[in-house]
Amino acid sequence: FLKDDFNTADSDVWKGGPGDWSYADGKVTQKQDGATRRYHRTRKEHPADFEATLKFRTLGGQKWKSVGLAFDVVDGREKMVYMSAVKPGSKLQVAVNPGSGSQYPRDGVVSRRIETGTSYELKVSVKGDLNNVAIDGSHTLAYRVKLKREAGRVDLVAFDAIAEFDSLEIRELPAERRLLE
Repeated sequence: FLKDDFNTADSDVWKGGPGDWSYADGKVTQKQDGATRRYHRTRKEHPADFEATLKFRTLGGQKWKSVGLAFDVVDGREKMVYMSAVKPGSKLQVAVNPGSGSQYPRDGVVSRRIETGTSYELKVSVKGDLNNVAIDGSHTLAYRVKLKREAGRVDLVAFDAIAEFDSLEIRELPAERRLLE
C-alpha cells in the first residue's frame, strides 16, 4: 500500500495537516510542540487488515511528547497507537475517537520507558478488531478495539511533540496471518 522513506515530499501520497512539517535529510520532521495534535495524512484509504511499520524519534515537547499513528481516520473518528515520553508515566497507548473526543482504555496501555532522542520502530498489525503492537521487534500489546472498524486513512501523529519520522511502510496483512490475543 505504502512505502515512504521521506526523502522527498509526495503530495500524491500525503496531505499535510496542522503543524510545521518539513522534509530534509531523508526524514519528515514535525517542529511544533504544545498541547495540540499535529498530523500528516495519507490521501488513500489503507487496506482493511494491514501491518504498519513506523520508524521515528521524539526530539522534544512541553509535556506529553506523544508520537505514533492513527488509522481508520474518517470525519473525526479514528483508532490510534502512540508512544508517549511524558515524565513520569511514559507509555505505549491505544486510543479511540468515536467522533466525540479521544478515549484512552485502561487495558490499552503499557507502561514503558520512552526516551526523547532515541530511535524507535513501532509496528502495528491490525486484523479485524485485533491489534498487535511491537516496539523494536518485541511484542508489547494485544488489544481488541471496541470501536467499529471503517475504511479510512492513516495519520502520522505528533501531540505536543517535536518528532522526526524516518520511514513508514504499510502493507496488506495476508489473510492466513494470525495475530496474538
